[in-house]
Amino acid sequence: MSVDMASLLSILNEISPESLAEPWDHSGIQVNPGKTKISRIMVCLDVTNAIIDEAVNNNIELIISHHPLIFNPIYKIDNNNFVESLIIRLIQANIGVYAMHTSFDKVEKGNNDYLADLLGLTELEILIPEESNNTMGLGRIGKLIPTRTLGELIEDLHRILAIRTPISYVGNKHALITKVVLCTGAGGNYIKLAAERGCDVLITGDVGYHDALLAAGIGLSVIDGGHYYTEQLFIENVACRLKAELENKVEILASKLDQNPFNML
Repeated sequence: MSVDMASLLSILNEISPESLAEPWDHSGIQVNPGKTKISRIMVCLDVTNAIIDEAVNNNIELIISHHPLIFNPIYKIDNNNFVESLIIRLIQANIGVYAMHTSFDKVEKGNNDYLADLLGLTELEILIPEESNNTMGLGRIGKLIPTRTLGELIEDLHRILAIRTPISYVGNKHALITKVVLCTGAGGNYIKLAAERGCDVLITGDVGYHDALLAAGIGLSVIDGGHYYTEQLFIENVACRLKAELENKVEILASKLDQNPFNML
């Protein structure tokens, strides 16, 4: 069984419209060796050498990643440079790459909706709605039912996201949390906006020192679940979506080797 590449790209664009990507982003097809039919797809967070090894070993023809492999302009293909060396490997293995980045963060049932659902948030709102469609956008705001303390919410995140390292946070762990704003990945720049919207806590990753100082100063609790852990749910989410959309016409694999690049002692 297989699906035409053109039809597949159309389906992927319906799930996560490339037009929704932020201006600096590069969602969409990134490596296209020219295959006209696709029968095996693998979903991952990042394209690395380990992921390419996994793809080759599983006869994968298209990798769907959350983070784009190509972010910056490339003026030459040099095997001595990391990204270019990955591109060379992919082309040699006849494997394509398609990225769903900020476009998938914004859509209904995307990263933020998925995490909101796992947390049981209700009465969802968009933190930053799209001008063209206010049902989509960056970040989600919702009510936490039943109300939990900040410490209990952190424990929930450890369990839900399988976070195996300590979680940094700002605020009183005994404070009651009712209204939550979340932004998977990196959302420290939304601290002031979250406070203005009357939220009790911001759940995100990659929170900087000065962002944390600002949050403490204005009385907003912050949970930094890490960039990797708040976005690795992309793999399960997209793999399940594609299985439903493609109705078993294509074999969909969720990467087993995708991992956080950070280690902790």
